[in-house]
Amino acid sequence: MKTSSKIIAVIVLLVALLLLKPSSERHNAEIIADFKNKNELLGAIIPAKKQIVENVTTFHDYYLFSAKTLDGSLVSFGALGFVYVKGLETDL
Repeated sequence: MKTSSKIIAVIVLLVALLLLKPSSERHNAEIIADFKNKNELLGAIIPAKKQIVENVTTFHDYYLFSAKTLDGSLVSFGALGFVYVKGLETDL
């Protein structure tokens, strides 16, 4: 592969990362879905889950990817349109 082809490939990858970075709302939706899957009863009875997630987590925009943390611990990581949820720890 020529040097110019490699440079173009890197530029295309960087642009894709930039354009497909998940938003804070996408992280919230994935965190809530993960919480509901792991805690069916609590997920069904706790109202205002979106507001709770928004208030207790912090969104980090790193331009090429994004993340949400809770008290400094990683809760979710997103890149290329996908969000991976590590999960909220619940001690109930």
